[in-house]
Amino acid sequence: MKVFLLLGVINGFLAVALGAFGAHGLEGKISEKALATWEKAVNYQMFHTMALLVTGLLATKITGSGISWAGWMFFIGIILFSGSYIFTRQLQ
Repeated sequence: MKVFLLLGVINGFLAVALGAFGAHGLEGKISEKALATWEKAVNYQMFHTMALLVTGLLATKITGSGISWAGWMFFIGIILFSGSYIFTRQLQ
């Protein structure tokens, strides 16, 4: 499904942008522990992005609801894991 390719491209861009922001914009402004957590969230976002892109490519070759389900789970994983860092930091 093309939606997974599009979501993968968008999330790849966001992962690179957020990684650069963390390396250049947050350095010295937050604790080392918080910066390490930020980096881990960005890394996991990129891993999920790669899986989302592979899922999108496989969805063009293989039909079935399992591929679609996997793609949505990868996308939800990005939101829940990588996005949760930003939301929890806003509340503190």
